[in-house]
Amino acid sequence: MLGLMAIPGMEAWPLVVYGTIGNVLGSYFNYGVGRMGKLEWIEKYLKIKKEKMDKAERFMAGRGAWMGFFAFLPVLGSAITVTLGFMRSNIVISFVSIAVGKFLRYWLLIYGAERLFC
Repeated sequence: MLGLMAIPGMEAWPLVVYGTIGNVLGSYFNYGVGRMGKLEWIEKYLKIKKEKMDKAERFMAGRGAWMGFFAFLPVLGSAITVTLGFMRSNIVISFVSIAVGKFLRYWLLIYGAERLFC
């Protein structure tokens, strides 16, 4: 994203919007695979080991669908979205919290880059 910002004439807001949309759609896919509940599919196709899912589940313990906000985290993000689906978390709350977290991630990235480099 920062490389795209370096292109002359490239606007920041479309990058935030498109980055958020793409990342959220990927998270929704992960949620759907988790909701199917087949651990072997999760490991085979998403390359998320059971240990990582267990770690995400412990991280989310008792907090529910709002933990989707933390799906922006580089190491646990995919495991969180898959675990939300696997645990059958409220789909609307999960999607809202995931979208907010992803949007803030990209907005902060762009905002910080503009402040540092402009």
